[in-house]
Amino acid sequence: RALFRLEVKALPPRKAKVHVTKVKWGQNVIFSFESPKNVEITGITWTYVNGDETKKIEPDGKKIKMKSVPPKYYLTVNWVDSEDAGFYNCEVDTADGEKLPVSFQLVVEGEKPKEVPRVIETFMHDTVTMGFEFDHRSPIKSTKWYHMEGKKKVLLPNDKKYVQRAPADNRFKRTMDIVYVNAKDRGLYVADVELEDGYKTRAIFDVKIVGDKLRNIVLKPF
Repeated sequence: RALFRLEVKALPPRKAKVHVTKVKWGQNVIFSFESPKNVEITGITWTYVNGDETKKIEPDGKKIKMKSVPPKYYLTVNWVDSEDAGFYNCEVDTADGEKLPVSFQLVVEGEKPKEVPRVIETFMHDTVTMGFEFDHRSPIKSTKWYHMEGKKKVLLPNDKKYVQRAPADNRFKRTMDIVYVNAKDRGLYVADVELEDGYKTRAIFDVKIVGDKLRNIVLKPF
């Protein structure tokens, strides 16, 4: 007879293959993992690593979203900023105790555009219209218009002087008219905008008075 000695050694942990993903500033990115066939997944943990910083990722339903549709698992990072660059690791626990590491490196290309006010020239006693339309990623949820008086933001009402419109046929557009412009109406205007997906942004306008329309037309009451 022959005798054999069987030694069982644990398999070394798998090294995560790094998948490099390049995304332009302001866009959304989706990381996905698909588990092998006949492998029972017992847990999924997403972590973010940037240098010495490591933290567990928790979804907030807006900026960060997670979705599990076995055998596929997804992590979405919306409105990518330069601060989001780094490694996103998916730690997968299986029923047999094995861990399946998956790693993604997010490279953010470009940077946030500089805020340059749109200059609008108008005449005294005229009506001036300012407006904006964002891309069709998500409809506009709310808009607040402000007039800057120095460093102070003054909230503008929706009335006969400041006519604010939300077109029913375009959920991505907003406008505001300033009726019967006077000297106090010159300066910066800010529209603070929140989209339905939670993203917040703004539009800036600089109203300049270049003449007096009373010289050209007969003034009508409003």
